[in-house]
Amino acid sequence: MSSDRSNQRAAAADALLLPAATFEVRDRLCSVTLTATDVHWKPIEPTASLDARHYRPIERISIPLKEIFAVHHTDYDVRAAVVRGKSSFSIWIIRRTKKYHWNHERIVFHSPDVNIVSQWLAKMKDLISQPGLKRPRSLLVFLNPISGKRRAVRVFHEKIAPLFQLANIKTQVIQTQRRYHARDILQKYDLEGVDGVVSVGGDGLFAEIVDGLLTRTMSDAGTDYITSDTTLMQPKWTIGIIPAGSTDTVSYSSQGINDPVTSALHIIVGDCMALDVGTVFHNQQFLRFCISFLGYGYYGDCILDSEQNRWMGPKRYDWEGFKKVLSNRSYTGEISFLLSGDERSHPRDQTVCSAGCAVCRAKSSALPDDMLPQRPPSYSLDGANSRWQTVRGRFAALNSFLMSCRCRYAPEGPAPAAHFGNGCSDLVIVHDCSRFQYVKHLYRCTLPDADQFDFPFIQAFRVTRFKFRPIEDDEQSLDSPTRDAERLHVRGGSTSVWNCDGEVIDEPNVEFIIHAQLIRLYARGIEDENKEDSQCCNCSPFSHAATV
Repeated sequence: MSSDRSNQRAAAADALLLPAATFEVRDRLCSVTLTATDVHWKPIEPTASLDARHYRPIERISIPLKEIFAVHHTDYDVRAAVVRGKSSFSIWIIRRTKKYHWNHERIVFHSPDVNIVSQWLAKMKDLISQPGLKRPRSLLVFLNPISGKRRAVRVFHEKIAPLFQLANIKTQVIQTQRRYHARDILQKYDLEGVDGVVSVGGDGLFAEIVDGLLTRTMSDAGTDYITSDTTLMQPKWTIGIIPAGSTDTVSYSSQGINDPVTSALHIIVGDCMALDVGTVFHNQQFLRFCISFLGYGYYGDCILDSEQNRWMGPKRYDWEGFKKVLSNRSYTGEISFLLSGDERSHPRDQTVCSAGCAVCRAKSSALPDDMLPQRPPSYSLDGANSRWQTVRGRFAALNSFLMSCRCRYAPEGPAPAAHFGNGCSDLVIVHDCSRFQYVKHLYRCTLPDADQFDFPFIQAFRVTRFKFRPIEDDEQSLDSPTRDAERLHVRGGSTSVWNCDGEVIDEPNVEFIIHAQLIRLYARGIEDENKEDSQCCNCSPFSHAATV
């Protein structure tokens, strides 16, 4: 029975929606066909005349409809078309250039028959606008004019707005004036008819939008106060990000690159993936949402001091990181965490989260029917076999990764096997160590295929929640895997702060809870160039045609 249904679906996908037609495509005559999933054409060469009996078919070229993002009558070529006695329409397709990088290409179809052009134009517009593709038609866009190198406004108006207009996407654009401006606007903004909310800036603005939409969703559901027992609801709006910040971690981790045009094209074609979100509490009081990273010690100190040097731009992070390596501070504390229920799942299991990730799909299919991403409250992975563990010691850093956190310095990220939607965080505990040892660990993070966890002073766990509390040095002796003569005592304050997505949390005593697949992002995950199902249009179709 299932085989029959599969055959029926395949036959329906291959059925022609319009009779085959002859078009001129870049000065070559082509026989063009249209199905429910693809547009195909065969470049043909006349042997003696233009009579159809003499056409000699050669290689067929196919473009998936899901990779076509705009179709228009070629109005601006009307004068030239009239001279040539032809009418035409154009399609714009996704073109992959270099690694992870998307661009677009325009293909023009000419025909002397105006009726055929009109018929094909109308049909293709209907196909790329069908609800099943889930492409946005209206977007609310926030611009942060001071993010990164202060290029967000220029990037949007010069590169992104024309693409949205080409794809017939309506936009409402708001330029933020202060910190948390976007979050505050989203509390009361009329979002009726808005399909998604787009951040043009850095990871901080993206986190603001996530905060605003989650808070708005919970408020609409009648929940104004979030506790550790609160079931969070998934917003109905998908979130997009156009990278224009300092680190662009979300873009690097979800697309492999921080290219604004690539991100815009993912939004236009309606790519969508689910992301986990963490909630941070202090003494049962809700502090913040977390979407990528929560760090104590080294990264907490870096973000705290970098706020005083915002005038330096992105270079302030490099400067503060260098200073913190020299100071080599460590902090005493106790961290208790709940391990993932899957014993095979571990931060060193080498299961990289990519487009069509099997781990995240398995998590989605494991959710109860009323908790699937299109309807859902969040779901926490507290399996029956999970157990609490506790580690006490002096820590140089405590790092919790909800994604790989790739950036320009770390092509694979400090947590290469972290997944977007598995309901877990990769917890990396860096015990007190020498400057040289810590630099070696940081250096390995910049190398592809290097194991930055392969040190005696590092422990890594996949967890669903954890609690941390600082403790005094004289409470009792503390266990650490590397207590030796090189160990240095803490200098300065006895506690650090938490770095939550680039924002400071002053309270060291926190509880962190992960909520599975709580938000949706306009992205598909990093494409694996060796997997056919992760990409549909590897290069320009005419690179094939040119070799025929």
